[in-house]
Amino acid sequence: MKIKSICEDGITFDNGSMLTHYHNQDCCEAVYADWGNMIAMTESEGNELKLSDYDFFDNILDSVVPIKRLGFYLVTMQGLCIRVDCYDIQNGYYSSNLELCHTSGKENKTYKNISETVQSTEFLD
Repeated sequence: MKIKSICEDGITFDNGSMLTHYHNQDCCEAVYADWGNMIAMTESEGNELKLSDYDFFDNILDSVVPIKRLGFYLVTMQGLCIRVDCYDIQNGYYSSNLELCHTSGKENKTYKNISETVQSTEFLD
């Protein structure tokens, strides 16, 4: 499958499936994956990479490599690693739990806990 579009909530693939983040949101917090600022981990001197040219595995959650307190890599079938940073902005009172959700079809959802990948940034009340 190939990337069709990217938005702040996640990635939509050309087969209609989606990869998004899920956090049981409470009042004064933001825990999320930063899809809009994904970083391709490769040397590219002035060349722009088109992520739509890369193929992803159908079982995409199996190709997620967690990076403790930073985010995770999505690994393409061609071996390109794409880093997605994860953030937790709060005062320390709320949960920093974060999951990836792969939706394929109307009712087929699978989850992967990536809570250990979240970067904590506390703000003062």
